Amino acid sequence: MSPTPPHADPTPPLSGGQKVMFALLTLLLFCGVAEAVSRVVLGASPPVYLPFNEVEPFIPDPSDPGFVITNPRLGEPSGPDPVIRPQRFAVHKAPGTFRVLLVGGSSMYQMYGERDLGLLSTIARAAGVDPSAIELIGGGANSQGSAGDLRIVDALLPNDLDVIVVYSGHNEYADDMVNLVAAQGGHGLDAVIHASAALQLVQRQVDAWRLARLKAARALPTVGPGAQTTPIAGPDGPRDAAPAGGHVVSASDLAPVADDEIKTPDQRFATFDANLRAIVSHARLKGVDVLLCTLPGNFYAPAWPVETDKSRIAEFVRLQQQGLYEDAARLADEELVKFGHLQATSAENGVILNVAASEAVPMVDVLAVVKAREPHHVAGETLLGDHCHLNDAGRKLWIETVGPVIGNTVRERKAPPTP
Repeated sequence: MSPTPPHADPTPPLSGGQKVMFALLTLLLFCGVAEAVSRVVLGASPPVYLPFNEVEPFIPDPSDPGFVITNPRLGEPSGPDPVIRPQRFAVHKAPGTFRVLLVGGSSMYQMYGERDLGLLSTIARAAGVDPSAIELIGGGANSQGSAGDLRIVDALLPNDLDVIVVYSGHNEYADDMVNLVAAQGGHGLDAVIHASAALQLVQRQVDAWRLARLKAARALPTVGPGAQTTPIAGPDGPRDAAPAGGHVVSASDLAPVADDEIKTPDQRFATFDANLRAIVSHARLKGVDVLLCTLPGNFYAPAWPVETDKSRIAEFVRLQQQGLYEDAARLADEELVKFGHLQATSAENGVILNVAASEAVPMVDVLAVVKAREPHHVAGETLLGDHCHLNDAGRKLWIETVGPVIGNTVRERKAPPTP
C-alpha cells in the first residue's frame, strides 16, 4: 500500500506586498468607520466657542450677502460664553445714517445690548438727529485686549463707519490667552483638519481644553489665603463678601502660555500703545473719527497679583482704616503695575493719554469722572461692581459722560452723500 499524500494547503502564504495591501485596507476601513462615527458625534455635540479661533468676528449673512452678521461661533446666544453680542447690519449704511463702532473688552460689551441704558438716545440728542439715524455696532468682546480691538476695527472699516469709540485697557494681560487660541488657526494643517470629521473632533477636544484654561484665567479667586472678608456696599446693594484688602489673583492664571511668550509689563504696555496707534492710523486712512477713553479699575478693593508682598496689602488696609483712601489707591496701583492684572492701572491709562495727545485724538477721561463722583475719590467704592466692571450707576455715568462726546463728533461730520 502506497502512503497517502499530505493534504495540500489551498491558501498559500501572503506575499510581502499582499500583507502591506491588507494592512492598508484595514487601516482605510478603520479610518472610514472613525470618520463616519466622528461625523455623527460632531453633528450631535455643540461647537466650542473660542475668541477669534479660525473664524472672523463678522461674516456675510449666508441668507443675504447684503448684510453682515456676528460669526455664529462667536456670538451664538446658546453658546457657553458668547464673545460678541449677536448682531446683523447692512454691508453699507443707509443714506443719512451714522455708524458708531464700540470696541473694547467686557466693560464695553456691557454698555449696550440686552438692556437699554440710554446710550443711543444720548448720542442722538447730542448729535441733533433722530435716534433712527444712529447705528451702533458692538465690538465689545469678553476678555478682549487691544489686539482683538484692532482686529475688529480692521474687519469693519470697509462697512462705512463714522466713529470708533475705544474703551479698552483692562485685558492686556488676557491678550496672551486670546492670541494663544487664535494662533491655532494659522498653521498649514488647517485644510487637512477641516477635511476630516475625526480630526475636527480631536481639534474640538483641544479647543475645549483651551477654553477651560481661558475660563479658569478669567475667574478671580474669591479670597486670598488668610484674607478677612467684609461686604462692600454700593448702589446695587452689598456685593458678595470681598477681602478687606481686595482680591488675590495669580499672574500664572492670567497668562497660561510658554515662558518665552509671556511679555514683560513694559513689553505689554508698548504693545498696547502700538495697537491703539494702529487703530487710529487705520481709521484715519478711511476717514473715520476715533474717540479714546480712560478706564477706572477698582482701587478701593483691587484684585491683587498673588506675587504682591503681604506687607504691602496690610499697609493698604491700614491706610484705608486711617481714611487715607487715595494714598492706599496709589500703593495698590504701584503693586499692580509690576505684575499680571485684570484691571487698568496708571500704566494703561498713561498709554491712552499719551496716544490721545500725540495723535491729536479726542479723549474722554472716564477715570477722572468716576473718581470725582466717588465718596473718597477712589474708583471702585460705589461705581464698580467688581475689579474692573462698572455697575449700573457707573454705566449710566459713562453714558452721560461719553455719549454727548460721541454725539458731538457725529454732529461735526458731514452728512453722508445721497446716492
